[in-house]
Amino acid sequence: FDGSPVEAPATVRLVPVVEYGAKPDTQDPTTALAGGAVLGQIAAVVDDPEGRVYVLDAAFKKIAVFQPSGALDRVLLGGHGKGPGEFQFPTSLARRDDGTLAVFDFGLGRLTLFSPDGTVLSTRRVPRSRDIAFLGADRVIGTRRPGRDRAAWVAPLADLRPEAVRDTIGLRPIDRRHSPFGPVHRMGATFDGRPLIASHRPGFWLNPRMRGEHWVGFDLLRGAEPRRYDDTDWTPGATVGVGQLSDGRIVLAYVTRDLSGDRAPEQQTNVIDILDPSGRLLARAQLPQAELSSMTVSRDGRTLLLPNHDPFPRVVRYRIEP
Repeated sequence: FDGSPVEAPATVRLVPVVEYGAKPDTQDPTTALAGGAVLGQIAAVVDDPEGRVYVLDAAFKKIAVFQPSGALDRVLLGGHGKGPGEFQFPTSLARRDDGTLAVFDFGLGRLTLFSPDGTVLSTRRVPRSRDIAFLGADRVIGTRRPGRDRAAWVAPLADLRPEAVRDTIGLRPIDRRHSPFGPVHRMGATFDGRPLIASHRPGFWLNPRMRGEHWVGFDLLRGAEPRRYDDTDWTPGATVGVGQLSDGRIVLAYVTRDLSGDRAPEQQTNVIDILDPSGRLLARAQLPQAELSSMTVSRDGRTLLLPNHDPFPRVVRYRIEP
């Protein structure tokens, strides 16, 4: 970060372990709407201590639950609408230790809590977010959309009224020219309940004390600017997930785009970076698949859950190996 030489990161590879989501046998979308294992657009993924995987499907407006083996277990909630348990544009999914599920719907600007069997527990309007997470057992935290000095909001789980939501994480510039914020953020949490916030531009940001006194980070796209093709703004990359491994290392997933040509970029590179808690890059892996939409570290901190939409939508559990 300060311009001094650093060692090249080690190379790691991601080994597929289990796949969740069936290959569609028909073009009939009612297969998915009826609760089959077919997925449409994977918005977010979480798992539980038993290894079951919960997939938030933004296309078919459902949560599909898969067994550790990859077989479909059940489907919770779902459907397009504004009623209880219905979604318009769901973007984030979180699971508490007691099984409570939280879904944030960006289209409706609301957070809905569900019991493990899918019963709606509460529905509250909260600040629009890209990502949410549970901090411990009693707080919900969400990313704050554009703001020059605020990165997140936090609210007690027992009281999600608008007046109970407050900004608690302030941001300070890394230097005079660059500040650790972007139009969208990704959210995660450490094992001891601290927030992890990744800016839209690939970079890593950590606030251990939740009061803004200590930030570490770097910007992987420093000096790179967006380009415009056919009235579309392309950014050089985007962060898709951040989390912590069981040994304390941080995993950051992002996508980079080649903007060197005169035409709209068609080549993306999916990158998984492994960092120590101070932000030092330790190892890196690249995935040749289609562009990633999200990344989740498993509940035990030993594997990664990555959506793969090529050649059909599914979630793949990966093990990290040297």
